[in-house]
Amino acid sequence: MTQSKTWKEESLDLLTQQRETVHKNDQAFYQFNRFEEIIGRLDEFAENCAECRDLQTEMTAYLPKVSEWINGGAKGKRQYEKLQEKQLKHLKEAHGIYPYSYHVSRYSFIGILTGLVAGFAFASIFTQYFHPMWISFTIAGMIISNIIGTRKDMKLRRLKKVI
Repeated sequence: MTQSKTWKEESLDLLTQQRETVHKNDQAFYQFNRFEEIIGRLDEFAENCAECRDLQTEMTAYLPKVSEWINGGAKGKRQYEKLQEKQLKHLKEAHGIYPYSYHVSRYSFIGILTGLVAGFAFASIFTQYFHPMWISFTIAGMIISNIIGTRKDMKLRRLKKVI
């Protein structure tokens, strides 16, 4: 007696079929592995989350078109990216699931900007050290923020809250 496949298994099979018609470089660029993770996470939360069920239904309609979108023009590629962004946004906001290195990139930007502003503020006070001052503060902001972001990302990885 054969059991029917779950939504996750059917979706992963369909994505595997789509993967065969997409160039290997495009698979990496458009993050097919992350797409597989999203399918797994949506399946995991669908029992208790109505929006996850809606996203599953939407994805079921779009999965057969993935290779067309990626192999096609820019409009199809944008549709694929929008679909993935919509799913990631829901997983992040509703379930606390974040993309890989989310906090590192976010904190690095804030750290560079803060270091740059602080560096220019101190450099305007100590004008004889203008260039070394703002450059040093920018680098320090980048390093400190990278450390903080990495720690947050590592904590999420330990909790298995990363895609």
